[in-house]
Amino acid sequence: MIRPGITSCGLEAPLNPHFDCNEPVHVRQEHRTCKFWIEPLNLCKNHGFSPPELTNIRNLIQGHLPIILEPWHEHCGE
Repeated sequence: MIRPGITSCGLEAPLNPHFDCNEPVHVRQEHRTCKFWIEPLNLCKNHGFSPPELTNIRNLIQGHLPIILEPWHEHCGE
């Protein structure tokens, strides 16, 4: 499982983003989870994050795509 270098987006506790090949980016914070597909960047699932928090997470992912994609390409060979 890949854990890129994004650790916080201003929410109550650090986020724990991770992904594996052919999977969306999974974001966990305490008991809440969500998933975003990368291309195109779309929310896949949400369990507990508010709409403003999802917007913040989406913007964080968008702003850090190179950090996210580099280890993904290395791990998945694409």
